[in-house]
Amino acid sequence: MLRDVLLNNRYKLKEIIGVGGMAYVYDAYDQLLERPVAIKVLKDDYAQMDDFLLKFKQEATSAASLSDDNIVAIYDVGIEKYQGKDIEYIVMEKIEGKTLKDVIEKEGPLSTQRILNYAKQIAVALQTAHRKGIVHRDIKPANILINNEDRVKVTDFGIARVSSQATITYTSSILGTVHYISPEQAKGQPIDARSDLYSLGVVLYEMATGSVPFDAETPVSIAIKHLQEEANLVHEINPDIDQKLSQIINKLLSKEPSSRYQSASDLLEGLNNYKDIDIPLVSSDTKKISAPAIGAGYVTKVEEKPKEEEQSKKSPWLYLLYPIGGLLMILLIYFTLGSLLPKEEESEQVSVPNVIDYSETNAIERLLSLNLTPVVENRVYDDQIQKGYVVEQSIDPQTNVDPGTTVSLTISRGTQLVEVPRITRFSLELAKEELEAVGLTIGQIDEQYDNLSEGLIITQIPEAYEKVAVGSKVDILVSLGQEERKVSVPNLRGQTESTALTTLSSRDLIPGEITQKYSNEPVNTIIYQSIKHSTEVAPGTAIDFVLSKGPEPVIEEPKPEPEVIEEEKQEPAEDPGSESVKNKRFIFQVTAPAGKEQFNVKVYNLIPEKTLVHDQDYLTSKLDNGMAQVEIIAREDANFETYIDNVLARISYE
Repeated sequence: MLRDVLLNNRYKLKEIIGVGGMAYVYDAYDQLLERPVAIKVLKDDYAQMDDFLLKFKQEATSAASLSDDNIVAIYDVGIEKYQGKDIEYIVMEKIEGKTLKDVIEKEGPLSTQRILNYAKQIAVALQTAHRKGIVHRDIKPANILINNEDRVKVTDFGIARVSSQATITYTSSILGTVHYISPEQAKGQPIDARSDLYSLGVVLYEMATGSVPFDAETPVSIAIKHLQEEANLVHEINPDIDQKLSQIINKLLSKEPSSRYQSASDLLEGLNNYKDIDIPLVSSDTKKISAPAIGAGYVTKVEEKPKEEEQSKKSPWLYLLYPIGGLLMILLIYFTLGSLLPKEEESEQVSVPNVIDYSETNAIERLLSLNLTPVVENRVYDDQIQKGYVVEQSIDPQTNVDPGTTVSLTISRGTQLVEVPRITRFSLELAKEELEAVGLTIGQIDEQYDNLSEGLIITQIPEAYEKVAVGSKVDILVSLGQEERKVSVPNLRGQTESTALTTLSSRDLIPGEITQKYSNEPVNTIIYQSIKHSTEVAPGTAIDFVLSKGPEPVIEEPKPEPEVIEEEKQEPAEDPGSESVKNKRFIFQVTAPAGKEQFNVKVYNLIPEKTLVHDQDYLTSKLDNGMAQVEIIAREDANFETYIDNVLARISYE
């Protein structure tokens, strides 16, 4: 299962939307051209066959050259290495709709007008392909798509040639396609565009009646019917179908290619003017019968004349001659045949041929040709011998036996098919038990996060209730449970405390310990956080951070005053009632107003009366970190008011 795999760094695979005999079809997205596509990925069995892959690429490339509104476009053909395996794929136009097979099963038989509509569009597609020298070889309802606008889209052009060869060569079965093959295909003869027209005739027949013209228990029997029998007339089965359309279908189903329409263009002309045509119908009573085998005991029936007519012409004397003539005839036959037949002791024996792995029909014909009596005694499942072929014979090859000896045959039923059980929402252990109970095993196991509980199966391929061979593998996708939610830690550096708190809340995080520290960063901005930004953490994690207190103040040591020798002066006596008041250095940190290049700072001391003690202009560009430091020496009991651009400001000072 290749869900979420990216092919060629371009095509993102999604869900499987179809499973065929040789490939899985994925819903996908072309990230380069930003459009939905369908991608057919070859199954592993075919991806390992070099000769098949070569033909596959050649035919797919050829089909990609077709451009028609009624043909599913092929965009790309490629190969991708994934987990040590080569993935062969075809990128196709994605069609929103359903197959003609689905339409027939749910709505068939269809009306005359609807059949004509679909038939014309299919014929246009065949016309385009045939003009390019491409014969489809596998026209059937499953290869014809009907989109949501009721437009026909024929798919698998050119690829059908490879798939049909692979079906016969590699799986030894043509079940499913044999209902639609032309007589020349059944014979293994060279085919041309007229074979596609025969197959289209079968498709039109199925649309008109709801069933295929020829059906039987085995593919060989169906193929023989294509060769020997004429289909029942459409309007005899469904009187609601226009007889003119029935004539067109009857002509398409002609055994000889020369009796059909000779091109898709001829067919289109017939469909467009169907009311004006007049084609003789071949009755369903007319059968093409093969010549009987020699010695098989067939008797040819001779038409008898009415008894009255015979008796009227007979002479009475003839009645006397009948017994005598009959006796003489018996004696003549006895002696003649007696002289020709070999004596019993001189009877020559025949050598039993080897008919193992021969088709049932060919084995019977070979035994009959040697005057042996074939009998089908048993039919068994066999993984090695294809369905309808001989598994065992009762008499060993090269054994000499008398003519007429019975040779019992055991015929293969093919690989035993079983129904895939539903294992979605099962645990892996229970799924293994369910599959092993019907002879299947677990195949590739992929995992992904899902709302389903951990360990339960999300999807399975093949899907439940499909028929597959005993011993087949079922690929599964297992849930890892709900993915643990993580959040990314934001970068808080440079943010103010209030902004940081808002940021943390938006990420489902909480503030931890908040401290302050001197730095050259602006006051009240974050200069450190405990968890590095972009780290994935669980929601609710606490983040510690440190706020800047601005630059650390520098206090200069007072310089000693030079010693001055003065004449002694008589100091006035100190007023015993007065108290000594000392001076102190006060430091202000003033933040530059936002958006201003220059600003003014005034400081007033209100003790003992309001006095201007500082008045200075500052250039914002000259400040460190946008902070102006103001130093004032005043009485230690001073009380200050600070104005920035003549507006009272709350400035703390130390």
